[in-house]
Order: sequence, then structure tokens, then C-alpha cells
Amino acid sequence: MAQGVTEDGPTKSVEFMKLLLESQQQQSEQLTVALEKMVASGSQAIQGNVPDFRRLNPAVFTGEESHLDTEQWLIDMETYW
Repeated sequence: MAQGVTEDGPTKSVEFMKLLLESQQQQSEQLTVALEKMVASGSQAIQGNVPDFRRLNPAVFTGEESHLDTEQWLIDMETYW
């Protein structure tokens, strides 16, 4: 028998994959329910486009700023939307 392989190896792998698949299915179902609730409540995403954004005259990010400047730029951009 190869090093590190036990007789339970394939069984445990199959069980792990089964649990992983069940978890993914549950997450998918939860997301579906959440989306259905959003649609039913009339929630709409913020509508906008590039010209609308440009009219706000946002600061240009050059990538040469310090990490604190970068973080502030991100915060500023989030306030636009």
C-alpha cells in the first residue's frame, strides 16, 4: 500500500465530496431565496452609467499614492455610488 494511503482513504474522500456538494447546494438555495425576496420587495440596483459617473468629476487614481491615499480614494469612490 502506498505511503499515506489507508483503506479508508477513498471512503473518506467520497464522504468529504458529498458533504461539500451538499453545502454548495444549501448555499445556492439560500442565495436563490435571498434574491427572490429582493425581487419581491421591489429592491432595485443603483442604476448609473459612465457618463453619470464622469459628471461627478471623480479623483483620478494613478497608483503612485501611499496605501493610505489609496484607501481614501476607494472610500471616496464608494461614496459616489
